[in-house]
Amino acid sequence: MERVSKVYRSVRAMDNVSFEVSRGSIFAIIGPSGCGKTTTLRVIAGLEIPDSGRIYIGGRDVTYEKPYERGAVMVFQNYALWPHMTVFDNVAYGLKIRRRRLGLSRADIERRVRGVLELVGLAGLENRYPHQLSGGQQQRVALARALAVEPRVLLLDEPLSNLDAKLRIRMRSELKRIQREAGITMIYVTHDQEEAMSLADRIAVMNAGKILQIGTPEEIYRKPRNLFVALFLGRTSAITGKYLGMDGRYARISIGGQILIGTPMEDLSGEEEAVAVIRPEDLEVVDEAKSQPYALSGRVIFTMYLGHSRQAIVDIGGGARISITVSPRRSLGERVTIQYSPDDILIYRIGDWRYLLQE
Repeated sequence: MERVSKVYRSVRAMDNVSFEVSRGSIFAIIGPSGCGKTTTLRVIAGLEIPDSGRIYIGGRDVTYEKPYERGAVMVFQNYALWPHMTVFDNVAYGLKIRRRRLGLSRADIERRVRGVLELVGLAGLENRYPHQLSGGQQQRVALARALAVEPRVLLLDEPLSNLDAKLRIRMRSELKRIQREAGITMIYVTHDQEEAMSLADRIAVMNAGKILQIGTPEEIYRKPRNLFVALFLGRTSAITGKYLGMDGRYARISIGGQILIGTPMEDLSGEEEAVAVIRPEDLEVVDEAKSQPYALSGRVIFTMYLGHSRQAIVDIGGGARISITVSPRRSLGERVTIQYSPDDILIYRIGDWRYLLQE
C-alpha cells in the first residue's frame, strides 16, 4: 500500500497510509474505534476505492481491479455465513461461483473443501448448519470459506470479537497454526492489543487515519515512538512532571517533590513539562531499609485482590499516581518504596497529546 488516502465527506478515514506486508506473515493493524482500520481492509479488498494512492498485491497494481480479480478475501466480524447452507456448501460457495474461471470440476471442489475443513479442524461437520455450531466453529467455517479460494492475502476484521474470553485465547493459537500451515499472508485488524501482540509478526498502530508506528510486537511495546503509542499498548501509568534537564543519557523530571529518572524517547530540550510512561511490570516494591539508587516512595491508596497478587495504586505526591502489582500482604494506607530502572521509564514531550492525559 502506497500513500493511500480515503475521505468520507469531511472525515479522513485514511490519511496518506503506506505499509508493506511480507509474504506468508501476519500483519496486524490496531487502534481505537473509528481510527480507519476497517476502511484500510476494505480498500485492500476492493470494497472501497481510494481517493489517492496505490494498492499492490504480489507486486501487481490492483487499485482499480474488481474485488474478485485481486486475490484478496475478507473475513467479516459477523462471519456472514449462509444460514440455509450446510458447512460444506458454505465453504464451497466461493469455489462454485469461480468454477468456470478457475476451471474446477466437482471433484476438485470437493477435494479442496475437505482439505480446508481438515486444516481448520472441522472434518466430520460437513453436513451441519451454522445454527448447529458453536461460535468458534462458525468462525472457523468463515475462515475455511476464505482459504478455499486460495487467496494471495487474507483480510480479517476483528474475527474473534464475538467469542467469549477463553475461546478467544484458544482461537488465537488456532489462527496462528492455520496461517503457518497454509503459508498464507494475513492482514489482521483488531482493537485488542494482546491479540495483536500474540499473533502478529509486525504491527501497525493507527489513529485518526494515520499510521503512527510500524514494528515487531517487541519494538512497539518496548520502544513506542510517541505518547499515543506508549499509552495505547498495555497497562501504563502516565505521570506529568517538570523537566529538569539531562543526566548523562537519562532525563530528570520532578514529580511531587521526588526526582524520577528515565529514558527520553524524544528531544526534550526547551520543554517545561514532560510525561513519564511507566508499566506495572517494570516496578518492584522493595524493603525501605535498603539503599535504592532509583526509587520512589508513596502510599497505597487502592488495592484490588487478584489471588496471587494485588493490583495497587500508589500516590507518590503532587497528585501523581502509579499502578503497580504488589504481594497480597500489602495493605491500604501502607507506605512503600518502589524501585525501578531508568531504562524502563519512558519520557515524552506532551505536544499535541495533552488530551490523552485528561481521559
